[in-house]
Amino acid sequence: PANDVEYTVKWKVLEEMSNFYFGFTEDTCEITGIKNKTVTEITIPDFVTAIGYSAFVNCSDLRTVTMGNNVKSIGGWAFQYCSRLENITLPASIVSIGAYSFSHCSSLVEIKIPNQVTSIGVVTFYQCSNLKKITISSNVKSIGEQAFAGCSSLETIIVESGNTTYHSKDNCLIETKYNQLVLGCKNSIIPDYVTSIGNNAFDSCVGLASIYIPEKVRYISEHAFGGCSGLESITVDNNNETYHSQNNCIISTETKTIILGCKNSIIPPDESVTAIGWGAFRGCTELTSITIPNNITKIGGYVFENCNGLQSIIIPNTITKIEAYTFYFCTELQSITFNGTKTQWNTITKGDHWNHATGDYIVHCNDGDISKE
Repeated sequence: PANDVEYTVKWKVLEEMSNFYFGFTEDTCEITGIKNKTVTEITIPDFVTAIGYSAFVNCSDLRTVTMGNNVKSIGGWAFQYCSRLENITLPASIVSIGAYSFSHCSSLVEIKIPNQVTSIGVVTFYQCSNLKKITISSNVKSIGEQAFAGCSSLETIIVESGNTTYHSKDNCLIETKYNQLVLGCKNSIIPDYVTSIGNNAFDSCVGLASIYIPEKVRYISEHAFGGCSGLESITVDNNNETYHSQNNCIISTETKTIILGCKNSIIPPDESVTAIGWGAFRGCTELTSITIPNNITKIGGYVFENCNGLQSIIIPNTITKIEAYTFYFCTELQSITFNGTKTQWNTITKGDHWNHATGDYIVHCNDGDISKE
């Protein structure tokens, strides 16, 4: 346009003719929003170069997006909560994908990260619960925290050849330099050279039935397996020097702490275990009852969080501390059998909200009952 007035008028006319709101600078045309949030299908014009922050957030009827060939960036929260979005192909022009941009797109089935993208923001595909396949391009150098957390249907993980930061093997996404497993799925087999399992690596992987921890693993994040409700079998390689398994529990050999359990776990009743670690049974929704033996002195925070099938638990009088949020949202909890007196129960140190949002349980002590506090 010859002048600013003509420039503004032309964009105003364009906006009136379309379903989009636009923002623009000298070299950028950005979609900043949509007028009709009930649309089921949209086509992004080729003259658009950016999808703005929260542009299509909560477009819950949107099913298909056809994106123009000149879009370079997708802003944070751009498609968040587009819960019916099934189909979107990111064009080769894409350079950046913002944080939270596709979080809670619970119908999205497959995503392929274009070649020019070098980083995937935090929580980008969080809770895309129907996402089955992801393909990471050869140029991705960083993946943000919880980028794929909660992708509970994930089956296939591929990193394209030539990527020097990440690679994939046996449906595991692995950071090459440190051999850290960044992301797994229900079909993952952990390679024998992996040395650590990172935050949220198997978060909400409800289809994961068994896990085998190889010999070289030296670190497992306490957030690695949260919400793996279908887990039935847990095994650690016999030559692992940091962890061992017993009765379907992963145990830190040095600290004598249970790191991970499942619905089939039996807590070992010997001196190899003295504590249950943070979130060890978190999200184990099929766990209905459990007995804590006399060798345990502490139950960590969030240990039984969201174990909403847990109905009864037996606790010994050796317990001195129950940390914060231990039984958080154990909504069906009915009975705590405490092998001690009411006075002993009341002297146990209990963290903040240790029994928040539980069922109306009764604590059965040797000398009588105590109702939910």
